[in-house]
Amino acid sequence: MDGSVSENRIQGWATSPPPMYNTHRPSVAPFASMAVALSIARSGSEPLRLGRYRNELAANAMGVRPTKINTEGLWVLRRLVVTAPDPDSDVVFISQTRAVNFMKACQQWVTSDEDIEEEVESQMTVLFFHLAPILQHVPGSHWDFIFDVIENNLEVRNSPSFRDKAHSRSGERD
Repeated sequence: MDGSVSENRIQGWATSPPPMYNTHRPSVAPFASMAVALSIARSGSEPLRLGRYRNELAANAMGVRPTKINTEGLWVLRRLVVTAPDPDSDVVFISQTRAVNFMKACQQWVTSDEDIEEEVESQMTVLFFHLAPILQHVPGSHWDFIFDVIENNLEVRNSPSFRDKAHSRSGERD
């Protein structure tokens, strides 16, 4: 066995776990379904259903209310992150129009009066890595937004409270 997974097996995974593709309610085992999605996305295979799932997730981001950013919004971001294709592949993550609309949703979340958890902005930053090539020729306020979120992540990461929290967590593992 060479460690690779057959195309038939990947297609089977892509069609068999319905909870993975349910974007309207959390699956019974969300992390398990995300692990399957990550495996499929990183396999190099691009099942049609996976592309549809990514597009549906990005579209659903527009419907997440600011009061649900840290719950529903975070799950949308996590699921998009795990379904992102290998950056070296020829697979298009989402369409340019969908990417622009997704960025608008993220901007609305951040500019709302709601407090946003650090993980939300961290997941956004991971997605920006995948969205930047799609948006590279599209001018707009999304670029200022991207840099603001990245800058905020760096400031949080370099803050004394973050370092103290990270240090206390590492001490817990010892």
